[in-house]
Formats: sequence, C-alpha cells, structure tokens
Amino acid sequence: MPHSRISRSFRNCSSFNRGFCRIAAAAALAAALSCGRTGGGARRLAVFEIEDLSNASDGAWVKALVADAVVAQTAGSGGLMSFAVTDANDAARRRASHLLRGYLWRRANEWEFRGLLQEAGRGTESAIVARAGSPLAVARQAASRITGTPLPYTQNEAAAEWYARALAGAQDSAALLEKAARLDPGFGRPALLLARRKAAAGDRDGALAALRPMLEPSGTANPVVRLQGEALRAALEGDAGAQFAAAERLADLLPHDAEMLAQFGGMVARKGDFARAAEYYRRALAAEPDVPALWNETAYVQSFAGDLNGALKSLAEYDRVSGKSPNAADSLGEIQFAHGNFREARRAFLDAYDRGPSFLGSYTLRKAGLSAYFAGDRAAAAADFERYADAVARNPVLELSRAQWAYLTASREQALRLITAACAQRNLALACAQQAVWIAAAGGDGRPVAARAQALARNPIEARWAALASFVSQPDEGAAGWERRAGGNHPALIYALLMHRHFAAAIPVLEAQIARTRALESGEWRYLLGWAKLETGARSEAAGLLARLPFPRSSPDAQFEFLVFATADALRNRPR
Repeated sequence: MPHSRISRSFRNCSSFNRGFCRIAAAAALAAALSCGRTGGGARRLAVFEIEDLSNASDGAWVKALVADAVVAQTAGSGGLMSFAVTDANDAARRRASHLLRGYLWRRANEWEFRGLLQEAGRGTESAIVARAGSPLAVARQAASRITGTPLPYTQNEAAAEWYARALAGAQDSAALLEKAARLDPGFGRPALLLARRKAAAGDRDGALAALRPMLEPSGTANPVVRLQGEALRAALEGDAGAQFAAAERLADLLPHDAEMLAQFGGMVARKGDFARAAEYYRRALAAEPDVPALWNETAYVQSFAGDLNGALKSLAEYDRVSGKSPNAADSLGEIQFAHGNFREARRAFLDAYDRGPSFLGSYTLRKAGLSAYFAGDRAAAAADFERYADAVARNPVLELSRAQWAYLTASREQALRLITAACAQRNLALACAQQAVWIAAAGGDGRPVAARAQALARNPIEARWAALASFVSQPDEGAAGWERRAGGNHPALIYALLMHRHFAAAIPVLEAQIARTRALESGEWRYLLGWAKLETGARSEAAGLLARLPFPRSSPDAQFEFLVFATADALRNRPR
C-alpha cells in the first residue's frame, strides 16, 4: 500500500485509540520495509541511539541494550540489513534506506518505547510503540513490530545488562563481557565481541577460547552471530575452507548487505570462479547501486570472466556515479588493454590524463604509450612517453623510467646503458637495483650492483628493491635452493624461479600467490602462471591464462615490469 496513507506520528494518538494506532504502526513498518526504497533500493535499516527520558543515573546501558537488541534481532530476518548509527551523516554514509529513531522511559515497573521509522530521503514515516516490564522485553517487542520474526537474542536479563554495560563503555568491559557470556553461552554477542577484541590485540588463543562456548551445538541460535563467530574462528585457525563456507552462508543470509556480498564475491574470485563472483557483485550492486567502487570492482571481475560487454556496461555506470572521475577512464583503459583492444585502451588512458593530469603522477600517459606500442604504433608510443617524461621532468626516477621504457620498446643494450649511467653517475638506489636484476636475468652476476643499491637505499621502498635485487642475483642452486633462501617471501621466490627458468617449481607458488591476492591485483600473477604452464607443456591450461594481458602497473618504477611485458611481447607472436 502507498506509504502516504498510513504515515502518522504517535503524537496524534489519543488514549482512546492508542491500541488502533499500535496496530496501524506495525502495519506501516511491515509495509515500509517490504517496499524498500523507491526504485528497488535495499532494505537497510539504520538504528539511531535511543533517547532515555527517564533520567536514570545508569540509563546509558539501557539505551545501549535497546538499540543493540533491535539491531541484532532484525538483522538477517527476512533479508533485512540492520545496523547502529551515530547520526544522520553516518546513516547516509552507510546508505540506509530506512531510519529508526526512538526514545523510552520508565513508569513504575513498566518500560515504554516509542519509535519513528522514516524512509530515507522521503517524507514517509511510521510509528511504533512497545511496553514491557524490562528494557530487554521492550526491545523484543519493538523488533517484533519491525520484522514479525525477530532472531534469537537472550532472555537472560542479567546477561543482557552486563553486556549492555560493556557496550556503554564501562571500564571493566572485558570482565563484563566474560560474565555475560558465562551467564548465557547461547547469547553469542558478548562472546563474539570479546573474541574480536582479543583477536585485534593479538591474543589468538584468548579469542578462540572466547568463541568456543558460543559455537557449541548448545550455543547461540542466532544464525548471523553463529556464522560471524565461525568465520572469525576459521580466520584465526587459518582454515580457508571453513572461512569460505561461513562467508557464503552469511552472504546468502544477508542478501542486502552489499559489503558482505562483495567480500564473498572477492573470495570466489580468488578461487578463479569469476563468473560466479560477478553474480555476487551484481547482487551487491542491487543492494547499493550508488557505490562507485562496487561498479569498478564488478567491471574487473566481469573482465576476468571474459565478459567484456558486461564489464563495459559496469564501467559506464561507474563513470556516471563517480562523476566522470579519472579513475573511471583509467579502469576502462586497463580492461580494454587486457582484452587486446590497445587503440581503445590508449584513448581511455589519454582521457584519464585529460580528466586529471596529476592522477597517478601522470602515469596514465605512460599507460597510453604502452598501449600504442602493443597496437604497433611506435610513433604514438614514443610521443606518449615523451609527454609523460615532460610531465614528470622533475622526478628523480625519470632516468630509471627511460631505461625501463627502452628495455621494452627499443633494445636491452640501450636500456642497460641508460640504467648503468643512472646508477653510477646519479647514485640512484632504484636504478642500481633495476640494473642488478637485469644483469641477473641475462645470466650475469648482479651481486656487486645489488650491494651498491643496498648501500644507497635511504627509504623503505629503496631498501625493499635493493633486497629483492640482492635475492634474485644470488647463484642458481636449483628450485629447492631458491625455496630455502626465500623463507616465505613468495613474490621474491616467484621472480627468482621464473628468471632462472624453474617453471615447474614456480607453478604452485604462483597458484598460492593468486589465492591470497585480490582479483583486481592478480592479473600479473595469472599471466606469469600462464607463461610457466606454457613452458612446461600445459598449453590448454596456459591458453586461458594468457588470453588476458595483465594491467600496466600504476607505478613508474615497477622493478619487475620487464618480466611481465617483455614476456608478453615475446609471446604475442609465438605459437602456442
């Protein structure tokens, strides 16, 4: 039914017709939440801090309890997404479709709650009232008015009070949470909050101990709280399978939680199932269609799935909701580049530069040049790079960038001359590190130059580059020797194994690296995995991985860019 016909405030309810008003309010809430935001927006309920008009000296915990209980008993019920907010700006930031404000007071032995539900951005509002003998009971009534089927919370008044006092900021909050969890192991929320705090403090064992009772069969019956606890336990135990399973069930239980849906979509993408991942991202967008970052990430996942048309449509929406940001054009360039549409990619990168010349330190011009080079237009490539060089003329790493550009587009001999001069004459630590890597890649001894890079390093980036150069410059002692030296540094191990052509050994390391990397950042690893599989004879597996070029990096001083794009350049005309 239209909201306007049932919109009202309890200020208009006389004592004679208050019962009728209460029934009308419940109907209004149900109608409002089932209709959602005009245009199909998600059911996202923001619960504001409850006002206590009774002026009780310990009213802080009562307010905290009622707000938390309403959120906990409605979040996940019928797909509703509920969360507490501090103010209207917080609600807007979290893109609430509905707002619930309320106040309560005590009369003799009875508590009364009055709330007003408003549809965000519209004048529609509905009222609700609940009366009971305790704050816990009144919150249960309020939640029932909202969903009709509230999720389990606790019926233990003492456990609820200790938990709420901890929420309200009591100094001994940890002890209060422990006490609440012991009083009612089935409550769940005190144990989950305690476990999260212990995990954040680095107390893994303490966090697991806090979770154990609530996750027993006799523990919490609230499905959202249980799954959140299972996900945390799996993360603490390093059980990726259990973490994935809990996240999947949470995503299905909370169909309007865009953050949860996108998070799980990212987990699916890391497994390489991009078509399924894209479906979860689309569900996230159905919940929150006005979030630019969601459109952007969806486009990349669709691109990985081979759905270029879908990716382009998502990018068009990203361009619209982001107000034609430079990053929208840059993303278009990267996706066109990945699909081999190099001329279209160049146009997009140049558009990104025009929208924001300082965006990414003008690196979009270099991306445009790389696109022109792969399109076979060497004159345009050179022109784009010179525009980039002019834009960063005062950057001390320009000479390094020139050498890197020459390595790909001109000759390695010219690149080595440029990088040697930058290292020896300008004392650039990054240049020395790059020189050492190139020497090692050619089969030479890069250790003396790597040592110079380490001596010149003055900041963490230079130190990391120098350490990587020193690592890959060591003598080749076989795959086992590199694995022993790496000590868990997977990127360094990957580069060393590939540079020294230990392709079979590189494959499992690359697969593990991809599994722990966000989909948007995994293109390089996937391409290198394709190269390794191609070199080991797994041509059919390599074909899909090599079908998409990796995106040009957003840094002008990418130390191992040569390994990716020089290989891509060489493989383009090589029979597979």
